[in-house]
Amino acid sequence: MSAASNYLEKKLLDSALGITSFTQTAGNIRIALFTGTAATVLANLENSVFTNEVSTTGTGYARVSLNTSGSTNTSGWTAATEPTSTDTAGYYEVSNTNAITFSEALLDWGTITCVAVVDNTASKVLFYGAVTVEKTIQAGDTFQISAGQLKIRLS
Repeated sequence: MSAASNYLEKKLLDSALGITSFTQTAGNIRIALFTGTAATVLANLENSVFTNEVSTTGTGYARVSLNTSGSTNTSGWTAATEPTSTDTAGYYEVSNTNAITFSEALLDWGTITCVAVVDNTASKVLFYGAVTVEKTIQAGDTFQISAGQLKIRLS
């Protein structure tokens, strides 16, 4: 995952140039899951459109809190580092420090094709991307992102 939404790009530019400030409250960050054709979902996420997010109605699905500090930290991030592999030279990267585990599905969720890091309070996408391997979630299954596997890169 390495795409930044239009919302985040504007916030970062305005903040970097001193036009407005942009801060993020730790408790606002959530991870969201999406189904549907990846190309369509990604185009929607660029503009913070949540059309294909897994339904919360009776399914057991809820966005997972992803805080950067505080006692409710369920995942956390590594500090930004420049990877040493030649295929990512020039990129700065962060990744999740712990597994991110969604609750057990009470009903089928469908096939997970995309993931987004969301500002839950503003209901805006920050970063988004397609999953490496799509996974069909049926009743009784859980979806988990292993430690170090949710990577965000900026160049």
